[in-house]
Amino acid sequence: MSLPGGARLLPVGQRLGELHTGTGGETRGLLVHTGGEAVLVEDGDPADLWDVAHGLTAVVGHVAWDRGQVGAVFPDLGPADVDRLVEDLLARRLLAEVDPDDAEGFLAGHRWYSRLSGLGYLERDHGWVCGIGVPGAPPVREVSPRVYEFWSLAPELGSLAEAADFLAAAAVDDPGVTAAETDPAAVRAAVVDWLHDLLCVGAGWLEALP
Repeated sequence: MSLPGGARLLPVGQRLGELHTGTGGETRGLLVHTGGEAVLVEDGDPADLWDVAHGLTAVVGHVAWDRGQVGAVFPDLGPADVDRLVEDLLARRLLAEVDPDDAEGFLAGHRWYSRLSGLGYLERDHGWVCGIGVPGAPPVREVSPRVYEFWSLAPELGSLAEAADFLAAAAVDDPGVTAAETDPAAVRAAVVDWLHDLLCVGAGWLEALP
């Protein structure tokens, strides 16, 4: 079941780093690789909002990361300013705004790429989780086995939709599986919320398909 809330804001592209001028060293903005090229997201509010769209580690998984949540991070900006920034990044295909219950176009038109390393299963008081991070160091994120399975397998598949359908089909014979875990529509909706669980720690990125 997806989290209650509005349409999710999701960043598109791989963060390459900040671009500085050659003389004074002022930051011009973020370079984001998407669509086969490096795109400049201007310094200040545009770059900050694109970064915040990845989610904050303490709250993703508990709330829907929508315009309201993103806007709350910028108390000096009014709703109209946030909307203007969001619409500009949407037009440049650097953001996607996705309703989990109507996500077919997004899921078919985007692909997931993973980074960091899988650290395997970890036993916790509340059950088993899976770690993602750097070998030899504590995990940067502990996720459910289902999210970990997505993170592991999705880069091998052609789109988010294909990844969700594969997970639903593969779960049929799993012990203790629930009906939602084998329902492709339910898994597709869940994937939309799983993305922020991974994006918030840089465990991968989204790419729009041509």
